[in-house]
Amino acid sequence: MDFPERNTAIVIGDFEFDRKPFKERGIEAYKVSVEAAPNAFNIAKALIVAALPGQFGLIRECCSKIYPYAEDHGLALAVLVHSDEEFVQVEKIQKEYKNTSGARIFVISALSTAAEYIARHRIEPSPIGAKIEHATDKLDDDDILLLRRAFYDCDRIYLETLGGGKASMSVFRVHAWMKQSEVGPLPLPFFAKIARPGEVDTEKYNYRAYAELYIPFNLRPNIDRRRCVQTRAKAALIGNFVDDAVPLRESLRSGHGIGSLFSLFETTLKGFRLQPFASGQKAALGQLEYFVNGRIKIDDLLKKTDVIARAQGLGLTVSPQELHDKICAAARLLECITGPNHGDLHTGICLACA
Repeated sequence: MDFPERNTAIVIGDFEFDRKPFKERGIEAYKVSVEAAPNAFNIAKALIVAALPGQFGLIRECCSKIYPYAEDHGLALAVLVHSDEEFVQVEKIQKEYKNTSGARIFVISALSTAAEYIARHRIEPSPIGAKIEHATDKLDDDDILLLRRAFYDCDRIYLETLGGGKASMSVFRVHAWMKQSEVGPLPLPFFAKIARPGEVDTEKYNYRAYAELYIPFNLRPNIDRRRCVQTRAKAALIGNFVDDAVPLRESLRSGHGIGSLFSLFETTLKGFRLQPFASGQKAALGQLEYFVNGRIKIDDLLKKTDVIARAQGLGLTVSPQELHDKICAAARLLECITGPNHGDLHTGICLACA
């Protein structure tokens, strides 16, 4: 189903500016009060503050009360000023408040630039009223807003909690019921990871750089970038869930470990293993020891007395420091070539998601 594009800009302030540059770009602007503005966030594309000359109190009020929540809803933020001097003054006001970096300032003489900025701003269709059902995890306001924005085209979604990745705050399998679809209401499941915006940006970059061209598409989840949204505090990474994926530890316990590990490294991650050969890299000393040191993190391990005690109960007869030194000494003598690695392999990883 194609949802109508959001083309409304809500305006706060009494200055009557020329609407023509906005209408020419398909943007309809209408005035609202500061108090009523949040009620329009789900249908608007942008927020414009158009104060009268010298009316900096209104801009301060918007900085403190309106901008942060408008930004959480993904709106483009624009402030119209009447001179270069006012431009500088508004910049100073914005610096006094946190989380207003997304607001752009435009001099009235540059209305066409402001209109073009708003017209080009990407925002998802209106996230109206998707019902969110979940089993155990308590969702905060940011979680709910992110999920409603991400699944704007659904009547309801059901969240099933999964084990978190290294950067995640929350990870879910998402079962969604579409509002309208030519095929049917229940698509295959999605995954949703909610984390800090910088962490999600890093994951999206790594996925684009490492996974999309080097791991077979049918052996990994695929990111749905249309649904990846963020607020000031959190961001959502959304993609399709590999429904038949099996955690590595389950495969090992069921006796299928050898075949699973072979498939993981010879099929799923084969693209990584080919890179040093394709680049003509020569084997060298020191690289394996450097890798071992970086992975073991002996100083952190020595603090985990419960892990050490369990290892000793299972037969460890030397200290972790001695074992670390022996491994490093052996690695020091070995030449090797290096290539990219997955970076998050563990016994809980789902084999079809590697």
